[in-house]
Amino acid sequence: MSKPAFREISKKHWGAADAECWDRYRRQLPSADAMDFEYCRQRIGSKAVGQPLEMVAAGWEDLLPLPVVRYLERRGAVKDGVQMLIDYRKMLRDAEMAETEETLWPRDLLAAHERITQFWADHFKASYQLGFTSTFIRFRELEWTDGDLCIVLPRVEEDLVSEGKVLRHCVGTYGSAHCSGEPVFFVRHRRRPERSYYTLQINMNGTIPKEIQLHGYGNERHGDHKQYAHKIPRKVREFCDRWEREVLTPWFAAQRTGAERPAKKKQKAGRIA
Repeated sequence: MSKPAFREISKKHWGAADAECWDRYRRQLPSADAMDFEYCRQRIGSKAVGQPLEMVAAGWEDLLPLPVVRYLERRGAVKDGVQMLIDYRKMLRDAEMAETEETLWPRDLLAAHERITQFWADHFKASYQLGFTSTFIRFRELEWTDGDLCIVLPRVEEDLVSEGKVLRHCVGTYGSAHCSGEPVFFVRHRRRPERSYYTLQINMNGTIPKEIQLHGYGNERHGDHKQYAHKIPRKVREFCDRWEREVLTPWFAAQRTGAERPAKKKQKAGRIA
């Protein structure tokens, strides 16, 4: 640090965090100017100055603190702008979009951040729905009726959300589990399959399928404070047991046998060769 810079900066009453950030700034950017650092520190604070330094260390060489601060000042986005710019850059790169001067330093950072955020929201929503569709295709043979009750699968996430709202339990948050080998099945009256009744969840990830839970309205609790309990109707419990015994278990065993068969054939062919 030059003597003029030292005299000027000594008037600013740096704290320990400021001095620590300057030391890091100086070591990471050997040709750094102390007054440039002070310029950045005054406008965004030492903590925020450290954020672009982390990005530079990770290989984002154009995200130097001084250009970042000057960019944010021109765009009127100094407040909270550093993190917004970093988040925007990360999402932009993850989306593999063209990195041009215009996209890297957008004229309206907030609008650009909202666009890329919406892009990822749409992307994940599409991927999420693909999971629901794949789950439906995988387990659709398990839809079944005994003439009175029936088992049906949700088609989209909104089906789970609606089920949770109507029955006042938390199945609406089970989308990830549903698409990851712990599918949710709806137990309905055959004549009114659109009306929520009971919710059944099965773990399909083990060597045999296992029931995780079976619940109806309020998880069998009702009243203003859920102070009253009610039982699952015997008819519903027996229907689910029969479905698990007569439909689910044989289907699961057939799936495992089908999956193992190609491996056995391959091994046999290997011995002949």
